[in-house]
Amino acid sequence: MEVVSLRRNAGLKTYDSKLKTKLVQVIDNQIFTAVKTGDERAYEQLFRAFYPRLCAFAATFVSDRDEAEEIVQTMFVKIWEQRETLDITTSVQAYLFRAVRNASFNHLKKTQRQDAYKAQNLEHIDQNPSVQPDHATHADLTER
Repeated sequence: MEVVSLRRNAGLKTYDSKLKTKLVQVIDNQIFTAVKTGDERAYEQLFRAFYPRLCAFAATFVSDRDEAEEIVQTMFVKIWEQRETLDITTSVQAYLFRAVRNASFNHLKKTQRQDAYKAQNLEHIDQNPSVQPDHATHADLTER
């Protein structure tokens, strides 16, 4: 008798969990619908609800916490700027996490290109003494 009771309760917990997840998705979608109409309070709610988790998620891709925050902030700015034309077909949460993941990957690609360009320029300068800038200019370039 106890085993049957425990199984029923376990099934109920699973059902409650699924129901809560669905309810959160519905609320998130309602908030996003309000954001699309220009509701700044709804936008702030969306930002406050997801910002910490999205920053932590972005930090798993990029090495610097400040860069992770910049990625998430930029993503939220783009959402606000494009709110009228955005069409989210999945859950809002899934959309936000995918957007942050993609922005993090793009950031990493950009950083890799910049590093490769810097290395190429330094190699070119080292191999061509005639290209060597004067000492003050070289220091300025290195700083930049």
